[in-house]
Amino acid sequence: MNKVATSLLILLTFVVHMQAAELSFSGDATLTSTYVWRGVTQFNGAAMQGTGEISYGILSMGYWISTMQGDYDYAVETDPYIGVSLPTGPVETSIGGTIYSYDFFEHAGATVYEMFVSAGYGPLGLSFFYTPTQEEPGIDDALYWTELSAGVAVLGADVSATLSFGNYSAVSKQDAATNLLLSAGKSVTEAISVSWNWNIALSEGPNNAFFMIASYGF
Repeated sequence: MNKVATSLLILLTFVVHMQAAELSFSGDATLTSTYVWRGVTQFNGAAMQGTGEISYGILSMGYWISTMQGDYDYAVETDPYIGVSLPTGPVETSIGGTIYSYDFFEHAGATVYEMFVSAGYGPLGLSFFYTPTQEEPGIDDALYWTELSAGVAVLGADVSATLSFGNYSAVSKQDAATNLLLSAGKSVTEAISVSWNWNIALSEGPNNAFFMIASYGF
C-alpha cells in the first residue's frame, strides 16, 4: 500500500469515528496531601488539583490545574493537553501532547512542550513522554520519561504499581533516574474516591514520599 492510500485510509477511519461520536465532558476535583510529579515532591503541603476534559470520538482535549506553594513566583500550574485514541483493537493506544505552563501562560519562560504515546492491554500500561530541545526554557538536551504500570483489584480496592525511568526534569537535564509508585485506591461513593500512595526512590533524583489523594469525579 502506497503512502497516499495509507493516508486516505487513516483519514477515512478518523472521519468514521468522528461521525459516530458524541460530545462528552468529564473532569475531577482533587485534594492531595503532597504534590508529587514523577517521583519528585514539588513542595511541602497540600495542593488542590483538577481536570476538565472534552471528548469527541477519538479526540480529547483537557486542562489540568494545580495550586503551587513555596518559593515560586507563580501560584497556579496550568497544563492543557490534547490526545488522539488510535484504532488498535484490544490494545488501547493514544498519542498527544501537553504544555506545562504557569498562571495561565503568564510565565512564558517556564512553559514546556511535551509529547507522549501510551498503550494499555488489560491491567498493563506503558507510556513514553518526550520533551524536545526548547530555547525559551533553556532545555538544551531532549528529555524523556517512561512508565510501566500494572493494576489489580484486591479486597474491593484498586492496587497498582508504576515503575518509571528517565531524565525526568522538565527544566534542566539530569541523570536518568528510576522510581516506583505504589497505590491503593477505593471508591467511597460513585463519584468520590480516595487513594494511598507511596513513592519509592530507586536512584538519586526522586525522593521517598507518602501522600493521600481524595477525588470527586464528574
